[in-house]
Parts: sequence; structure tokens; C-alpha cells
Amino acid sequence: MTRAPEGISAPATSALAEMEQLVAVVQALSTARDVAAIQEIVRRAARALTGADGAAFVLRDGEQCYYADEDAIGPLWKGKRFPLTSCISGWSMLHRQPVAIVDIYQDARIPVDAYRPTFVKSLAMVPIRAREPIGAIGNYWSTQHAATERELRLLQALADSTSIALENVALLESQRAAKETALAASRLKDEFLTNVSHELRTPLNPILAWSELLVDDATLPQEAREAAQQIHENALVQLRHVDALLDVSLLIAGRCQLERARVELGAIVAAAVAAVRPAAQAKNVALEFAPCAEPVLALVDPQRVQQIAWNLVSNAVKFTPARGRVRIAVEADGAHARLRVSDDGIGIAPQFAPHVFERFRQADSSATRSAGGMGLGLAMVRHLVELHGGTVDAHSAGVGHGATFVVTLPLQPAARAAA
Repeated sequence: MTRAPEGISAPATSALAEMEQLVAVVQALSTARDVAAIQEIVRRAARALTGADGAAFVLRDGEQCYYADEDAIGPLWKGKRFPLTSCISGWSMLHRQPVAIVDIYQDARIPVDAYRPTFVKSLAMVPIRAREPIGAIGNYWSTQHAATERELRLLQALADSTSIALENVALLESQRAAKETALAASRLKDEFLTNVSHELRTPLNPILAWSELLVDDATLPQEAREAAQQIHENALVQLRHVDALLDVSLLIAGRCQLERARVELGAIVAAAVAAVRPAAQAKNVALEFAPCAEPVLALVDPQRVQQIAWNLVSNAVKFTPARGRVRIAVEADGAHARLRVSDDGIGIAPQFAPHVFERFRQADSSATRSAGGMGLGLAMVRHLVELHGGTVDAHSAGVGHGATFVVTLPLQPAARAAA
């Protein structure tokens, strides 16, 4: 016989041991990730806490109950379903209260014929969740046993913990299902973007070719040539949009490969600035380019880095009002190079700042917005920068205070990235 520690009575020692057992069960249930794990924990705990000879874990399914786990010789009813009105677990759920039966053969609620092949003489059953029971936990004894208040209290504590564990599992399953649905929808959208980009590009090529021929045809009237020029310019704009869609879809699908070469970043950025300058002049926006005093050599994909710079500078021009300024600088800092693009334009609202690099996201998405575009330029910048092993950040003091975008690229990529 185990003696209680000095200064502590035997009942107190027993209560302490029960509390430790319950804490261990609650901890185990908190880590369960599916119903199978819960039922294994519950069956073992129900027997251990009360010293019973068997246990049952029953779940409700409409007007039926499902014996998820049961060990009264057999398992006799494991995996089977019964109407709630035909078994004692259903009675406990329907009446929302625990039940303890000393002699099952003397209780009219018990289907005694079902129990005759078993060892069961006495039982206790408590509902899982009092208001709207979702199941029940039961104990079986092989001899006549009057379940005590303590045993019923322990079973109810186990049932309460099981209710929380089942809710957690249901939440996890719904989150997994929602994530799988979102991923599937994202994949379908990316596939659609790729297909539609190819389909749109095909008719644009002959439009560009024929409109260019018409522009250069000196035999046509001036008005017809001007019309052809408008067609050609707008087709080029449309082609840029289509190429952006195609580029983003390839980047997301992981099918974009870098063709690295050791180049001088200042020259690449200068070329991108020169390409945007006509649009800036047309809008009366000043472009100020400050290259690094020393050549900044990096092993990058020149075309993709120029695309990064072009997107950032053209985006700054688009959101900068007339007589505003856009400042572009290339800097070297140890093992990294930085491209900094600042403007004194409309700035970024704090609530939009976390979404500035997301696809198809625009601060003003209304039909009356002043700036066009599909919301792909900055998303493409982020993908291309990360593909190079770099980072891009956006900073703004708020609406009306301009914005600064900083791209950081490693001057020497890691061996894995280079490979």
C-alpha cells in the first residue's frame, strides 16, 4: 500500500494524482489532429481515470449515433450506427445529462439482448457538450458498480476536453479544405492567364506588322498614316499588357529561367530610364538618375533587371503629377547592390502598403481611377527580384507624400542560385 507523503492526506494525494492525469489527457487532446487520435486518447483515459473494464466513444450523426470506438468484448459495436432512441448513449445525448446504471438488466432503457454476449454489468455515460451534444463517452464494469460522483465528474471533465479537441480538429479540417480550394483556384487562374496570354498575342503580331507597313507607306494619305500610327501604338501597349500577363504566369509557375551574365548595373538601369524618359517628358515629370561613382558589377539576368528598373521607374512616373520629380539611384554596399526609385507623387496609403506587391491589386481599383494598368508591374518586380535572391521594399509616409522603392540584389549569387 502506498503511503501519502508526510503532511498530505491520502484523499488529497488521490486528488492530486487525478488532476495530473487530467492535465496529461488535456495536453494529449490539444495535440490531436484527427478524430482517430482523439478516440484513442479518450478510450484509454476513460478507463484509466475511473478504473473501468471497458469504454465507449460515441459520436452523433443526425438522429443516429456512431460508435467510433468501443471495447466491451469485441469490439461489439465499433463502427456501427444505431438510432438515438435505441441505446443508452443516445438517451444521454437526447436528455443532455449523464446516466449511471448499476444493473443494466434491471433498466428499461437498456437493450439487454445486445449486451448479453458482453461482460457488461454496470455502466456510466456522459454527453459531450451539454447544450447540443455531439457525442457521448461511456464506461463499462464487469461487476455491478455504482458510479460515484467523482467518477462521473472525471468523465464529464474528459467529455468537455474532448468537445474542445473535436472543435479544433473540425477547424483544422476546414482550414485545410479552404487552403486546398484556394490553391486549386489559384492554379486554374494561372493556367487561364497563360492560355489567354498566348491567345491574345497571336492576333496582335499581324496587327503590329501590318500597321507598321501602313505607317511607312508614303503612297497613303497623311490621315490614313496617322490612323495606322495610332493603331500601331495602341497595339504595342496591348502587347506590353499581354507580355506582363505571360511573364507573371510563367514566374508563378516556376518556368522562368534566368540567363545570368556579369554586367554593370548602372548601364542597365540607365537604359531603362532612357526608355521611360519620353513618357515622363510628355507628362512633364523630371527624371533624375544618379549612377554609382564606381562600376557595380553583378551576375544577373540583364533583361530581367532592366525589366525591374523599367517597371519601377514607369510606375513612379505614372503616379507622379506634372512638374514632379522621380529620382533613380544605383548604390553599392558591400556584397549587395541597391536600386532606389523615389518620387514625390501620390504616395501609398497605410492600409494598402501590405498589398502593394500583390497581383491585380491597385490602391484605386474603381472604374474612374486616373492611372491605368492591371496591377501586375510591382508583382512582377517582386517575383523577378526574389528569383535573383534579392529583396524589394516599399516606403511611404502616406497619401500625398510620395514613395520610395528599394531593390537589393546580391552582387555574387549563391552557388545553388548560380547553378
